[in-house]
Amino acid sequence: MIPEEEIVEKIELSCSTIYKRKDGILVFRLLPGKTVVSLDDVKNQLQAFLKIQKGERSPLMTVVNQLQKLDNDQKMYMNAHVAEFASKFCIVTDSAIPTFIYNIIFYLSPPPVPSKILKTEEEAIAWLNKTT
Repeated sequence: MIPEEEIVEKIELSCSTIYKRKDGILVFRLLPGKTVVSLDDVKNQLQAFLKIQKGERSPLMTVVNQLQKLDNDQKMYMNAHVAEFASKFCIVTDSAIPTFIYNIIFYLSPPPVPSKILKTEEEAIAWLNKTT
């Protein structure tokens, strides 16, 4: 987590925190202890992304180490809307379950923007800061 003074805007939701850093990277962080999200959660997250972005698109880092399940409806909804607010995104997880889930998602339904799965936030930030 970065210091509060490096955050431009932040929205706290029931299962996650979404914020934009001064360097332009948008961050989604699943709250500690959360292992699943509902479709309503995903819809609320989209509204938070759109509110923070104000029509812009920027790199997105999603930190979901403890996520254990994502339904097809949630996957399809996210895939349909990610390009509205993200120019590219990466998923940060050090767990095998989310890595497996997202590799299947990327294979069956490739995201509309460049995407990658990484193990650390440092790797993610370095990849997001590269020009595509």
